[in-house]
Amino acid sequence: MFLYDSGEDRPFTSGRLGMPQAIIDAAGGHNLMDDLAASWTQVNWETVVERDPQVILIVDYGERSWQQKRDFLLAHPALQSVEAIREQRFLVLPYLAVTPSVENIEAIETLAAGLHPERFAGKTP
Repeated sequence: MFLYDSGEDRPFTSGRLGMPQAIIDAAGGHNLMDDLAASWTQVNWETVVERDPQVILIVDYGERSWQQKRDFLLAHPALQSVEAIREQRFLVLPYLAVTPSVENIEAIETLAAGLHPERFAGKTP
């Protein structure tokens, strides 16, 4: 999973020291940037392409809606070979859910249901 917070020239994401790492781990996912000793950091698009995420987690906040962020990612020429882009697999969490807050439990449940739908068939997290 690649967490996309923002950024067009270089994506802003979370490394292993950020709250998203704990949320993704608890949901049974894998943060493709867990080798970065950072909380929030920038990477380059080439790194995203090389790591080929199966799912992109979009953080919903700021001037751009999650739909605008998704549309930007879908149209980005460098990302066309990425599985998550080809298959249009996106999960969305609000900013409060990916920072330390009472929203973290619901964020874990939402991610788990999105990553493992077979386990949650007929259930709402």
